[in-house]
Amino acid sequence: MNTDISREKIKTNIIKSVTDLNEKKTLRLVEKALNAGVTMGDIAEYLQQGMDNVGELFEKEEYFIGDLIMAGIIFKEVMKLDKRSVADQKEAPGSRGTILIGTIHGDLHDIGKDIFIGLACVNGFNVIDLGVDVLPEVFIEKIREARPEILGFSGLLTTATAEVKKTLKMINDAGLRDGLKIIVGGGLMQKDQETAEAYADAYVKNSGRGLEYCLEWAENGYR
Repeated sequence: MNTDISREKIKTNIIKSVTDLNEKKTLRLVEKALNAGVTMGDIAEYLQQGMDNVGELFEKEEYFIGDLIMAGIIFKEVMKLDKRSVADQKEAPGSRGTILIGTIHGDLHDIGKDIFIGLACVNGFNVIDLGVDVLPEVFIEKIREARPEILGFSGLLTTATAEVKKTLKMINDAGLRDGLKIIVGGGLMQKDQETAEAYADAYVKNSGRGLEYCLEWAENGYR
């Protein structure tokens, strides 16, 4: 019982410190959690809940773009803490499949992408990160090389919507669409969600929901 109470307190404190954008406190709490035996997978879930809170505050205009960036920095710094053992992961690395991901050409934003990568890695996915401003030809080349189960497009700028459509058409024309799950994340198509869903298997606005889709696909054998 005491252990359960302690774990719940750790969870609550980490979520609050991320929501408050308190980097030093978050890192200290995570170190304490790791030493207490909390897995990095569970910690990533706590971080995501804090990130969701930050996103809600941003939508209410109580937080601003700089606050979103700060939350992303906190997440990245936490994910650097645990390099000690893959035993902390929920699943063995790559056991759930490979995700190829990159920020679409014309967009340099990577906060959401990097958060998603952290969540995916601790949940047993092998993730190949192509970085930002990725050309359609690079996506196609890497799909052929890596044969991923999932392809992820990330971006924030709605002006990159046309580039998503162009890239997906090129993937289709290259005969690489069959058996490949495609997920679009970020705000780049929030004004054109119908088109996003028509071109991809899923469209999400946050990393946590993106991970849920990937886990569902893996559980169903990517059918």
